[in-house]
Amino acid sequence: MPTTQSSPIKDELNCCIEEAEALWKQRQIAIDAPFFALGDLDHLDSRLNSHLCTLRQNCALSWTTLEQQCNGYQYKLDNLFPATVLAFSETAPPGWRDLLFELIGIDERPIHAFIEYAYPVDSGRRYR
Repeated sequence: MPTTQSSPIKDELNCCIEEAEALWKQRQIAIDAPFFALGDLDHLDSRLNSHLCTLRQNCALSWTTLEQQCNGYQYKLDNLFPATVLAFSETAPPGWRDLLFELIGIDERPIHAFIEYAYPVDSGRRYR
C-alpha cells in the first residue's frame, strides 16, 4: 500500500498556511472591532508576518502546497490570503498570478485585502 511521504518542512508549511489563514480572519474581525487596541492589532500582525515570512522563505514549496489545497477541496476566497501574498511577491513567476486570478474569478476581495494589508493607507488603524 503506497504511503504519502511527509517531511518536517511540508508539515511546517501546512501549519503556517493554516495559521496565516486563521490569523487573517482574526485580523479582518479585529479591524472593525471597537474593543481591539492598536497594540493587540500590532501583535496579531507580527504573528501573521512571522508565518508569511516562513512561507516566503520556502516560496516554491509553499505555492505547491497552496495550489494542491485549492485544487483538492472546496476553498473559500478568505483562505486565499497566503496564496495572494506569494503570488504578488517580487520573485513569483507570472503563472502564479494567472492561477490566482483563475481561482478568484471576478471576485477581487483577496486582491483588495492583500493591497490593503501590504500598502496600508495612513488611517490611524495600522502602524509599522
